[in-house]
Amino acid sequence: MIRHALDMDRAQYFASLTDTVSPCDSETLQQLVVLRLGGEPLSYITGTKEFYGLEISVNHNVLIPRQETELVVDLALDYIRNRLNRGSRPVADVADVCTGSGAIGVAVAVNCDDVNIVASDIDSSAIEVAEHNFNAHGVADKALMVKSDLMKKSPGPYDLILCNPPYIPTAMLTTLAIEVQNEPVVALDGGVDGLEVFRRLMLQSKSALRTSGAIIVELMPEQMEAALGFARNNFPGADVERIEDLAGNPRALTVYQEA
Repeated sequence: MIRHALDMDRAQYFASLTDTVSPCDSETLQQLVVLRLGGEPLSYITGTKEFYGLEISVNHNVLIPRQETELVVDLALDYIRNRLNRGSRPVADVADVCTGSGAIGVAVAVNCDDVNIVASDIDSSAIEVAEHNFNAHGVADKALMVKSDLMKKSPGPYDLILCNPPYIPTAMLTTLAIEVQNEPVVALDGGVDGLEVFRRLMLQSKSALRTSGAIIVELMPEQMEAALGFARNNFPGADVERIEDLAGNPRALTVYQEA
C-alpha cells in the first residue's frame, strides 16, 4: 500500500526507505489503511493482481484472480502442447467462460501463438475489464469479447473450454471472509450446492465442444465427487478426471475426449 500511495515500483521503494513522506502522501496512505482494515481487498485498493506472472487489472466488477486458478492455465497449456506433440489437430478455438477479469484467457493467449479466445461473461462491466487486460498484454487480436450467459451467445465449436465458474454454495456466502464478501456475488454464488453453473456449463458444452476436445473447470474440493459423476454421465466415453492443486486438494475437473 505504501508503494501504491507513493506510486513507486519495488526498486524505487527500497531505494527511498530513508526519505520523508509528505503530509499529503501520509494522508493518502492512512485512507488506504482504513479501507483495508474495513475489509477492502488489497487488489481492489491497488487495482491489480499478479496472475501467472502477469499484472492483471481488477476492480469491484470482477473476482480477484487466485493462485489456485493458475492450475487451469497450466492444464490448458499442457493440453495445447500435447496436441501439437502428438501431431493431432492443433487447438485453435478456446472458450474462456465466466471470464471476469480475463485472467485465464489472457494467460493462455500470452503463452500460445495460434489460439483464438472467446471470452464470455454475463456481466458487461466484467467484459470491459477483460477487454482492458487483453489489450494491456498485447493479445487483443486473439480475443473476442461476448456478453453471454455461459456459451448461449458463443456456442462454438471449441477445441478447449476453460471456466472458473461461481461455485460457492449460497448458504456459505455469509460465512466467507469479509474481504471475499466484498467481491461480486454473481462471481461467487453457485446456487444451493455450488454446482448450478457447472451443470449448465456441462450441458452447453455437449454441443459446443468438438468431438476431439477438452474441458477444464475449477471447483471446490468438496464438490468434486458430485461434479465427476455429472460430467461422466454427460460425456460417456470421455476421460473425466480430477486434478489436485499444489496443496494436494482436488481443484480442477478435466474432460478429455477423442474423436
